[in-house]
Amino acid sequence: MPLGGLGAGAIGRTYRGDFARWHLDIGAHRFESLPANQFSVFVSQGGQSQAHVLAPMQPDILPEWNWDMPVGAGTYYALFPKAWYVYDWDALPVKLTQKQFSPIIPGNYQASSYPVGLFEWTIENPTSEPLNLGLMFSWQNMVGWGWGKDLEGGNYNQAIQQDGLTGVVFTRPGDMVSEEWDGSFAIVARSKRASRSATAPASRWRRGAIPGPILPPTVGWKTWTTPPRPNPRSRLPGRWL
Repeated sequence: MPLGGLGAGAIGRTYRGDFARWHLDIGAHRFESLPANQFSVFVSQGGQSQAHVLAPMQPDILPEWNWDMPVGAGTYYALFPKAWYVYDWDALPVKLTQKQFSPIIPGNYQASSYPVGLFEWTIENPTSEPLNLGLMFSWQNMVGWGWGKDLEGGNYNQAIQQDGLTGVVFTRPGDMVSEEWDGSFAIVARSKRASRSATAPASRWRRGAIPGPILPPTVGWKTWTTPPRPNPRSRLPGRWL
């Protein structure tokens, strides 16, 4: 299911949950899965902690990450412009549902053209015990990617907190934007009472199942954490633009 506005280019996500179809240069198609662009979950309950990448993949890179989600541990649904990923995995004491969509609004061509994708998570704790849960969205700084400009160096990530949003901006030196690969990119979340947002919770994730350095220096990440009580639902919003 593509993410992005009408005429603004799109990023296609597969049924496995990886971001692999790149239509950011209008008229050009590129298929390549980038493992760093992914959602992960951390769960702590009853003194035991675990962390997993939420995709049934076994990439050749990022071996420190816990790529152990089996095939069949989730279900994918799609109805343009929305898609749903339902994670119902026995290894997790929670049920996770992610809804992704782009603002394709009938009769509103301006809003429908915005290069934005949104993700909303629903967390269900079916157990009788409270738990702490964190969701992480990691993304590679791709400004210049596909044209080799990212290999020249100088790309950098900047943590931001503005207008009730917290996140990471990916950019590179220079002010003028003249090419499709240039400019900036961001992943952000709206803070709310039920959640706490942060941009660098590495120690929390190391206490799970991901040891050592968690991310290469060219990757930024955004997390949401929430303490679901027994049997409630929590919703956590996030977006990229």
